[in-house]
Amino acid sequence: MTLKDWVDIASPVCTTIGILVAILYNTRNLRQNSRIMRANWIFNTTMEFHKDDKLRNTFDAIQYENFRFVSEMPSKGGDLSTAKEMDLVYFLDFLNGICAAIEQRLVSISYVRKSTLGYAIEVATKDKYVRSYLDHVAKYDTTRMSRLISFGFLRDNRSFGHLRHVGDQITYKDSTSRRR
Repeated sequence: MTLKDWVDIASPVCTTIGILVAILYNTRNLRQNSRIMRANWIFNTTMEFHKDDKLRNTFDAIQYENFRFVSEMPSKGGDLSTAKEMDLVYFLDFLNGICAAIEQRLVSISYVRKSTLGYAIEVATKDKYVRSYLDHVAKYDTTRMSRLISFGFLRDNRSFGHLRHVGDQITYKDSTSRRR
């Protein structure tokens, strides 16, 4: 074999090895960048949650069981169409956005579960007044025969185990039972 023959054999082999090394390097960088982006998303969303007084105050009231909401009109002693409902809607929209990010795989459920955001979703969706309001909204959406689903990602989110969406109604698993 001549030197030219060795070069003819080695050239495609070296090119192939170079391409494989580049692919492996870029894959590793892509994964690392994805992890960094997820961590930044969690951090920024958590900071937004803590900086916003409406979100924090609504969550604190729910978390410490100081939150009461009656899904009736004010004339019947309820809280619908009041500032209290607007604050609740603002809070649930925020949580809905987090659930949308999970469903769209922008962030994984395991990242969210290990953060204040996951805790907020757990606490809020287990609260009887929040559940009552979500049921009210589901019934309202059904009676309007709307194709829109208010808080749809939050209502459909099965990642937190205790929430189950059945037809147009939300059912709640016992929080002590295991997720399938």
